[in-house]
Amino acid sequence: NCYVVGGCNMRKIKNIFFSIITALLCLAPVIKAEAATPVNIYFFYGDGCGFCGAAEEWFEKLDEDTLSKINLVRFEVWNNSNNSALLTKTAEHFDMDTSKVGIPFIVIGDQTVVGFAEGTTSDRILELVDDLYEKTDRYDLADHVDLSTGTAEGNLIAPSNKTSDTTVIIALVIIMVGVVGLLTYAKIKTN
Repeated sequence: NCYVVGGCNMRKIKNIFFSIITALLCLAPVIKAEAATPVNIYFFYGDGCGFCGAAEEWFEKLDEDTLSKINLVRFEVWNNSNNSALLTKTAEHFDMDTSKVGIPFIVIGDQTVVGFAEGTTSDRILELVDDLYEKTDRYDLADHVDLSTGTAEGNLIAPSNKTSDTTVIIALVIIMVGVVGLLTYAKIKTN
């Protein structure tokens, strides 16, 4: 251990520094994966619709871990003509026969779920959320359909849920500054 014995030369310090930097760069994808953002779920429903109400109750009963993975964006279509038109435009986007589209109509990534039944539809929703949650390059309806023509309720976020590389860069810079500080301290101690 050169720090205890003394006599570490600058070459050893540089080797240690570059080894740590290489290790940090290898960890960048891991840091990015941990910075996952919630999956947007676009939920078109009608006030008074029994299946829609069942879906809403199911969403409300989800555990905190699952809730942290989703961002539910709600569009009421029976009393809001703009939302109804947006539902039609969304169904057209997915090449669906708009005369056969019912509610609840749920969009998760590039998949649609029509209707709701706990145990079948709900399992499919959870499967889609789990599949998309860890992905950083997600398909998001807001990147393909202008949602501003409707009136969203709930926690609508800006289009695109893609994880920002800024978080990863900031984390790496902080770690590198810490490593440089430790190496500088070690060099001063050995002199």
